[in-house]
Amino acid sequence: MIIGLIIVGTAAAAWFLAPDSLTRLLNQQAEPVLVTVAPDQVYQEPGSAGAIILPESSALQYPSHATVEEAGREPPPPEPGQPVRLAIPAIGVDAPVVAVSLNRVNIGGNEVLQWGVPGGYAGGWHNESAHLGSQGNVVINGHNNILGEVFRDLANVPIGAEMTVYDKDRAYSYKVTQVETLAEQDQPLSVRLANAQWIEPTTDQRLTLVSCWPYETNSHRLIVVAVPSASP
Repeated sequence: MIIGLIIVGTAAAAWFLAPDSLTRLLNQQAEPVLVTVAPDQVYQEPGSAGAIILPESSALQYPSHATVEEAGREPPPPEPGQPVRLAIPAIGVDAPVVAVSLNRVNIGGNEVLQWGVPGGYAGGWHNESAHLGSQGNVVINGHNNILGEVFRDLANVPIGAEMTVYDKDRAYSYKVTQVETLAEQDQPLSVRLANAQWIEPTTDQRLTLVSCWPYETNSHRLIVVAVPSASP
């Protein structure tokens, strides 16, 4: 089990796609642990320095992603531009999207921040990523082989496929431009740095979907990038 390095301080914040507490019972596979820069540091394109990705064993005691819906509390109304639904007709996905946030956890004596992942058939919008219609990187995560498997077939989405993301008022159309499978397990730090940068802020408008791959091992990270479709 690789714990990795933790970057702390005002210039960094940790994030990762954490396994739900039920993961240990359903699938003994690793989920990503990601560390990213503070929100005020904007990177124009993936490939900039400043982020680190840390794989973590699902055997550790992780808290639940604890969305407000599951905690039995009424969720706050969605903000303008906050994703609430994702449709990818090419792979048969039509799923709700819920906001997920960073939770403090302790790993190996180090305090880090952990991204929640929805525990059912839903995508999880990183609530510190961009809003729909705004400049920046809208990031949505989801499980591929447990707890609803919302992104089970995400690796099969073709280049050029249309996606639609909805907020409470309107629809936003995107076209897939990149599908990347990134080796994660047992990789050097330089590779993990490059992997993590796909979910950092950008100065263009884009949608980034993040999951694990393949279905049997979760040894890689799957990144799908889409850009706004041109208006007819």
